[in-house]
Amino acid sequence: SGNAGEDEESYPARNSYVLGIGSVNNDFEKSSFSNYDDNLFIMAPGEQILTTYIGNNYARQNGTSFSAPIISGVIADMLSLNPYYTLNDIKKIL
Repeated sequence: SGNAGEDEESYPARNSYVLGIGSVNNDFEKSSFSNYDDNLFIMAPGEQILTTYIGNNYARQNGTSFSAPIISGVIADMLSLNPYYTLNDIKKIL
């Protein structure tokens, strides 16, 4: 959805063929940086995500770029169980 904390999603989340994914914190509240609007489809963890970092290290990072792969992974699992799910099927299940 984007990381500007605005009340509109950024591209590509605004595209009708894309699921807009926002970020929530550890209390399942909208992250202050997460964009949002009526088209936002779902939210996933996006704060303090442990990830690889420069210099062969790990660091905790924030952003909707961490939320999107969580939902993408869930959808991939769903499609592995039923490859005939349509986008509408996936939306209904999620």
